[in-house]
Amino acid sequence: MQILQVIWKWVGNNDTQLKILFTVVAAFYVAVQYYLRVEEGKVQVTLQYIQKYDQGDVVKATTAVGTFWISDEAKQFFKRAKPDNYDNEFMKLADQNKMGPHIYVIRRFFQSLALCANNNVCDGQTVCDFFFDDLQAFRETYRPYLKAWSDNWGENVSRGIDHLVEKTCSPKFNAYCRAQPNSRSCRDK
Repeated sequence: MQILQVIWKWVGNNDTQLKILFTVVAAFYVAVQYYLRVEEGKVQVTLQYIQKYDQGDVVKATTAVGTFWISDEAKQFFKRAKPDNYDNEFMKLADQNKMGPHIYVIRRFFQSLALCANNNVCDGQTVCDFFFDDLQAFRETYRPYLKAWSDNWGENVSRGIDHLVEKTCSPKFNAYCRAQPNSRSCRDK
């Protein structure tokens, strides 16, 4: 009983400090809850992008180019294309097969995703976990097209995508470069 009296006396003598302590703890709790809700919201926005990736124009475009790359014509391209003529051969092949509109749709989607992640609206980690391989494959495969568009439009049309891959997803990009040191993406850095 005496211990309880000592505690109550201490509380009575330190009530202001206890109010401050409880206020600080409550504020911390609210801040943590707010942060968790914000992060949860970012993941939700990212999940919407994952859904969009498998719908509408984007899935039509990825299916069209994906189907092309397993065709006999694509196999012949890889047999004849060499490092010194790859870009020119690729551009001819892409133009002959009217791949430009499909590449544009995919680039526009990835650019929108990059804008979302690079501006911290989407959850960067979730974006990297789900999209890194496709983003990097897009950059590697369609580099000649992206360069031609950049030259024609006078600006780097893949700047946001490049930032997403190389900065936001830097751990995955660094691992990619260790595994693929001859990649033009890695050599150019």
